[in-house]
Amino acid sequence: MKIKRKVIQIAGSTSLISLPKPWIDKHNIKKGSELDLQEQGNKIVVSTDSTEDLANKTLDVTGMDRSTIIFYLRSAYRKGYDSIEILYGEPVSRHLRTGKTRNISAIVHEEVARLVGVEVIQQKENSCLVKSISEPSAKDFSSILRRVFILLKDAFDEVCRGITTGNAALLETLEERHDNITKFISYSLRLLNKKGYGVMSDVTSFYQIVSSLEEITDILKWIAREALSMKSPKFDDRARKVMLQIADAFDQYQDIFYKFDPKKVAKFYETRHDAKTGFRAAMKKIPIEQALTLRNGMHILDILVSITEVRMGIEAPK
Repeated sequence: MKIKRKVIQIAGSTSLISLPKPWIDKHNIKKGSELDLQEQGNKIVVSTDSTEDLANKTLDVTGMDRSTIIFYLRSAYRKGYDSIEILYGEPVSRHLRTGKTRNISAIVHEEVARLVGVEVIQQKENSCLVKSISEPSAKDFSSILRRVFILLKDAFDEVCRGITTGNAALLETLEERHDNITKFISYSLRLLNKKGYGVMSDVTSFYQIVSSLEEITDILKWIAREALSMKSPKFDDRARKVMLQIADAFDQYQDIFYKFDPKKVAKFYETRHDAKTGFRAAMKKIPIEQALTLRNGMHILDILVSITEVRMGIEAPK
């Protein structure tokens, strides 16, 4: 809703405008309260660090498998709910990949351990209650996102080293690395939903970038799993070269993200082209299981192209 206000001149050099009373009441602004002012071209955005708490969320997970329960809870956390009650009519759930059953309470505890700032504070026969124990700050977003990039870079390095040397132990670390990165990604998305970041028009762009980094993390985990399922996780030199080019493309994207330069984007597209060309040539000569695994890795390049375009959009004049 657009509201007009007349400027009031005081003491020659001071100009004032009034704030709408409904907004003042909604955010509990009192005399002496501090507000944030951010200049955006011909606009000044007035904001308060206080946020309207989302209503408590109840999730009925009866009959759901383990993965669905985890993603359901994770989605509510990322949305910004501070109190999440999980209900279930039966105490166990099936893990589709392993075929085993697990207690739902254990599944909830497993996922909460990967969520920053919340804990299971109550557990009953057919329910668990997860509540926030700390208030996130918008100032955390930059440092958390940088941590995601660092951890993802390390994950790329370990995958490349694992398939180069055939060291299964290196590839096995990807499960824990995946969970650790996902923890910070979930917190980043929660911060964006609850606090925003920078120019509000860019929040959606940052959300897409962070979500895409999670997809890349998942693909690296799958590559490691598939390599470990082979007779030998050591890849053919041609396949290894393509994977190294994919890792290099990620490094270039990280550089573009933090130090934007159109020339770097052009270099990134060259690396992507070389990787795709190398993959097509390698497909005819490397073992089929390596080719199929590498095909998953090639999807990382498409994701990077998409978020490179998003990054360029952030750079565009507001």
